[in-house]
Amino acid sequence: MWWNAAESGWGINLVQHSSNNIFGVMYTYDSTRRPLWFVLPGGHWATVNQFTGTWYQVVGPSYAAPAFDSSAVHLTQVGTATITFFDENTASLSFTVNGVETLKNITRQPY
Repeated sequence: MWWNAAESGWGINLVQHSSNNIFGVMYTYDSTRRPLWFVLPGGHWATVNQFTGTWYQVVGPSYAAPAFDSSAVHLTQVGTATITFFDENTASLSFTVNGVETLKNITRQPY
């Protein structure tokens, strides 16, 4: 889990697979405080410390809901995301959603 302590309430979960690909999920809020989910289901390493891929917005029921119906889940391509790792605990997340660019300094949450 990665986040910015000065912006509590959102975060991005990054999982690096044995194939060296990254899967990311970010939970945040829109301007009306509605929850938003974005996924980064892969991409490529642009450099040894920079990963980039396509951002998708996920809309639909929770996978934990009773009688989950996967056909009610919809993905919409909304932009790109680039993660630049500075070391094992600090990085930057640069992303575009529907034409709006954002840059966040992020820190890995210790556990």
